[in-house]
Amino acid sequence: MAPGLPALYRNLTPLDRTRHREWYLDPDHGYRFAAGAQVLPLAAIEFPPAARDFPIVFLSRDDGTVAPVALLGLRPGRNAVVDAQGRWTGRYLPAYLRRYPFMPVPDAAAPDRYTVCIDETYSGFNTVAEGAKLLDERGEAGPAVRQCLEFLEEYHRQTQATAAFCAAVVAADLLEPMQATVKLGDGETFALNGFLCATRARIKALTATQVHALVAQEYLELLYLHLHSLANVDKLAANQGPARAEGG
Repeated sequence: MAPGLPALYRNLTPLDRTRHREWYLDPDHGYRFAAGAQVLPLAAIEFPPAARDFPIVFLSRDDGTVAPVALLGLRPGRNAVVDAQGRWTGRYLPAYLRRYPFMPVPDAAAPDRYTVCIDETYSGFNTVAEGAKLLDERGEAGPAVRQCLEFLEEYHRQTQATAAFCAAVVAADLLEPMQATVKLGDGETFALNGFLCATRARIKALTATQVHALVAQEYLELLYLHLHSLANVDKLAANQGPARAEGG
């Protein structure tokens, strides 16, 4: 993945009515493209279903903000939820995967507007009329793309809502580095680090005013879903196979 590109995306290009006029999308290609994703971004609205399946942790960004992610593997570069046949074995499929290979790229001058881009390296794209055509004869979005555009609009809104939640969590100083030692399914002991988690101790130290604000915004519920989700680390450890060689 080139520097600066979001996880999974290798060649992000604006959807173009000339360049992509004869392109088709065949989505039945499995999830092998996500086999190397140890984490994937989550929107706050996804916490209830995701918390039943995966640990939800936070990552620190270079700009000082944080972002919630679903932890899908304990070893870097390894997704334990994608099997050798490229099938997704988890119960919940994150929205980040459901929107792939499309991506809304915000306009720097107008954050509420975005350009629809695609990852041209996705194996489901073709020019041999397999699947749904991306654009119609006039160069307008075809049915599959129109459906995706509706999804992207909602995803973009939820991303903004998630950023507000994360800002409140940082402002309340609720996160600290995750420190955990887990035993993998093959008996290997593994130190899990590099992530941030809220703690019950920090939540209990909140003032009444802070608690009231978090409850009013429904953020406290999200924090407890995050805490409960950490029990899934043991389930993930049991499913984590032995380390694979580079490129395996």
